[in-house]
Amino acid sequence: MQGQIRDSAVRALREHAGDAARMASLARGADYDGALWQVISGDLGWLSLAVSEDDDGLGLGAVEIAIVLEQAGQVLVHAPLFETLAAIDLIRLAGTAAQRAAFLPGLMSGALRGSFALSASADDQDAPAAVLRQRPGGDWQLQGVARHVPQGGCADVLVLAASVDGRQDNRTVKLVVVRCDAPGVRVETPAAFDPTRALSVVHFDCIVSDATVLAGGDDVLALVRPGLWAYLAAEQSGLAAGALEMTTAYVKTRQQFGRAVGSFQAVKHTLADMMLAVEAARSASLLAATAIAAGAPDAAEAASVALSTCSDAALFCTGEAIQLHGGIGFTWDYPAHLYFKRARVSATLLGTPEWHRERIACGLGLDGKNAT
Repeated sequence: MQGQIRDSAVRALREHAGDAARMASLARGADYDGALWQVISGDLGWLSLAVSEDDDGLGLGAVEIAIVLEQAGQVLVHAPLFETLAAIDLIRLAGTAAQRAAFLPGLMSGALRGSFALSASADDQDAPAAVLRQRPGGDWQLQGVARHVPQGGCADVLVLAASVDGRQDNRTVKLVVVRCDAPGVRVETPAAFDPTRALSVVHFDCIVSDATVLAGGDDVLALVRPGLWAYLAAEQSGLAAGALEMTTAYVKTRQQFGRAVGSFQAVKHTLADMMLAVEAARSASLLAATAIAAGAPDAAEAASVALSTCSDAALFCTGEAIQLHGGIGFTWDYPAHLYFKRARVSATLLGTPEWHRERIACGLGLDGKNAT
């Protein structure tokens, strides 16, 4: 089954998500490639992969999602695939049966596009994006600003983390489902560093009903974040692999001093280093997805290791891709710079590699409290 999913993803994305389609979409100034989104959401059904059969999904899991997202990263998909899968996962894990029934069908069908905001900014992953205050009668007042919301400009639905009464501990955090067109919600999308994954700033000052506040439980972030880390790690590993693939093809044909650039030792060794980074990233990504799917006790640690490893690999490989392409690597006529920009933006979405290494170190008891 997993092999079939991978082969299907490779065929579909090679056909519908190539460089020409992406550049045409960007040239139109589109937030995403609408034709590609129809293929992803309608023909392939990827948005329902991890949703249980009881909720009309396919009943698969994190490994299958990781396989798809790795391939999506490899061809630099210009569509809110990761973002919508993340929103679905948050609702799937933290919502009641009634909430899943209310919110999942539109997202799984692709009729609604999703995104998320688990933190106020990329610099502080533990600071929720907004504050919830209970009102008489059961409704809630939602206020705050979420920065760096991926693909917020084309999202219909956001799932965001909010602290109850502004208390600063994860056990008071709740997840809230908000329509982007709701009164009191304002989305701003400034000029994007990465046009394939534009980041938005979303302002909240609105009333939300109790039905939109996901049930979750104590420390809901500990429940939902590891899966998202594993998903993003898979996409980052795909970016690294895509950068290696395009660069290898280029240096085999680019001539310098009467010979292929790829025949020079320095170039060969750089490509070998890129391949080592890709293989390490792919291994870490699949290990994390397997741990998530199995509900392993060390799943969160594995996901942190994966996202740190894969983000580093993506940054390294996409950066070297630009260097080995020379001047053409910086031009709009070639996608090398777009891969680098996606890697850079994605490395901040759910914690930088350094932030995750700090988590890993703390898990080893190296938090400095016993330092002398």
